[in-house]
Amino acid sequence: MNRFLLLLALGTFSIGNCLTWEPTENERELVSPINQTNVVYLDEATSTKVLSRRKRFVVFPEGSSFSVAACMTVGVYGNPNYQMFSWAMNWGIAYNLPNQTFSFQSEMMEPKPMAQRRHRRDLYQKLEVAMNDMGYSGRECVLRALCESSQYFGKKGSNMVAEMLRTLFSYPKSKVLSFEHSDHRIYDEAHRKGRNKVLCQSMYPTCGFSLLELALGKYSSPFSSFM
Repeated sequence: MNRFLLLLALGTFSIGNCLTWEPTENERELVSPINQTNVVYLDEATSTKVLSRRKRFVVFPEGSSFSVAACMTVGVYGNPNYQMFSWAMNWGIAYNLPNQTFSFQSEMMEPKPMAQRRHRRDLYQKLEVAMNDMGYSGRECVLRALCESSQYFGKKGSNMVAEMLRTLFSYPKSKVLSFEHSDHRIYDEAHRKGRNKVLCQSMYPTCGFSLLELALGKYSSPFSSFM
């Protein structure tokens, strides 16, 4: 019995020494900050003490995407009931999900407005391609939406759709840096024109409709002389 207690005490002492191990200064330099894990200390004063854990990021399999689809319907002119027969237009946008950790690390090192402009540029370019395929001037319509957003919405949208549009077509107020993509300055200029109360429809005449009004349902109502 005494031999068993002695072995148990030695085993407990060994486990305690393993848990209280702390890397030296040289060993810390060899460990990447991204890969560091928690170290648990056991002593007489406190039973456990867990250090703060660094942020972890989700990485998706290569080729993963997140898709968003919007369907706009308009009553067909001349039918007995405009709610019965409609003309529908679908827009689908796919977002490429991150599959490498270094993309997060690089974003953490850049200012927040710069990342916001880059993300919006990716979205606007997808919208432009979709509208160009439909026969519209995609770039002009996106610029018109950026111009109109500051005039249509205040600090907050009136409903969920309006708030989503205000967020998508708002642009950071900070100055575009010289080394950023040239499209950032084009989008920034359009949004600033709207804040200066210019007539956006006249500034971008090649776009015959407003993306914001289309999303808010203005074009889905029948004409006053309808039937």
